[in-house]
Amino acid sequence: MMSCQRVLIVVCGLEEEKSSLVLSERVRDAVFANGLLCIGEMDFQGGDTATERFCDNPNEDSVSKYFVVDGPDAFTVARNVILEKEDAVSKMYNQESDDLTFYVSTPDTTTEDLLSLNIALMSEQTLAIIKPDAAKRAREILDVIKKYQFTVIKMKKMQLTVDAAKEFYIEHSGREFWVPLSEFMSSGPIFVAVLERTGAIKAWRHLLGPTNSTEAKESHPNCIRALFGTDFRRNACHGSDSNESAEREMHFFFPELKMPNYNDYENLVKEVMTMKNPTIDGHQASGVVPKNESLSETLTRGLKAVIDANPENPIKFLGGWLINEAPSKITAAADIPKPIVNRPAKEP
Repeated sequence: MMSCQRVLIVVCGLEEEKSSLVLSERVRDAVFANGLLCIGEMDFQGGDTATERFCDNPNEDSVSKYFVVDGPDAFTVARNVILEKEDAVSKMYNQESDDLTFYVSTPDTTTEDLLSLNIALMSEQTLAIIKPDAAKRAREILDVIKKYQFTVIKMKKMQLTVDAAKEFYIEHSGREFWVPLSEFMSSGPIFVAVLERTGAIKAWRHLLGPTNSTEAKESHPNCIRALFGTDFRRNACHGSDSNESAEREMHFFFPELKMPNYNDYENLVKEVMTMKNPTIDGHQASGVVPKNESLSETLTRGLKAVIDANPENPIKFLGGWLINEAPSKITAAADIPKPIVNRPAKEP
């Protein structure tokens, strides 16, 4: 398999923000049609000092746009897609060709160009779901995923309940499609996977294409939803749309992947203090149902009891209160499992 190349594309001199939005769509479409993925993009003002690296005498009122794309033979493809079509792009915005500056990095300049714009592309993880309508073609979809240099970190096949699907799509609660979508997502088996690559979130969304598979077949015939989807709801796959969504969604299906950072003590303590007990656990076997509350909430009740009792030895009282409050959770110190922390070995 040919290794991926990364290239920076810059267009300077756009007259308005609307032109930038149209350009974004056209560039993404053009590079994807030629086997590349857009993994980063951003607008910046024409008068920005960074712009001077890519165009002469930038207009302070204009908008410039950069794209980072990657894929096999990206430099050649990008130059063919962008530089050889300058006149066509200019006419698209009713601007004279001389008003726009097109720049495509070379193998020798890409690293320095990215640094000049403070672009630090890092490896990301995102969640992918192969939906019930496309589950039978999961192997084909995985072949496409691997073709575009994604690494499958973890994957499993499962079937959601309606309630679990509603919880996953809780951000759409109250909208008219929330229940039908949840019912569809629970109608058959799905495959959920954590994918990793540079710019994974944007790249995976780019590879998916438009939400409506019917429209995608016309406008983006090579995207996943065009190749494997049917319509607006049965659109083959799901992808996280932001870093925040990716973190929440990966934790929803793969909570074991959320590893604590033992060097970040402040946040680690906060997480321990606010963590809820499971609503169902082994203690029910002894007839004791654990309270679904955090350590912070339990300690708050204990401190309130200390205040109400006003004992001579508050610490001893609180310790006894905690033992009496949760007898099923007190074990000998030797039986308490120690956390496993991967620490660098000391030098001999």
